[in-house]
Amino acid sequence: MSKPKSASAQTVSPFLKCRAGDLAMILEGPNTGLIVDVVQYRSVMPMSNGELVFDAWRIRHPSDEPNVVYFKEDKYLLPIRPSDLQETETDERLSEGAKQ
Repeated sequence: MSKPKSASAQTVSPFLKCRAGDLAMILEGPNTGLIVDVVQYRSVMPMSNGELVFDAWRIRHPSDEPNVVYFKEDKYLLPIRPSDLQETETDERLSEGAKQ
């Protein structure tokens, strides 16, 4: 059975933290702490200076100019998912109950 041409990044590399459609926080660089939309995965992204960036995501922030495209390596992004927040809230309630 062949893989579909639109294979997700998770299929390509199971070690990625982010997935297309996630919100993520930038962990490094001048925009540290900025929350962005994770849009599209690129396994190798050639930069204008000739450098190659690996496991990069196209990211978007509402303040970005429409014709400007930004990429950030997966290792410098922290995904924010609703399931992560629910898990944290449940863990906190359980640990508070154990203290009482």
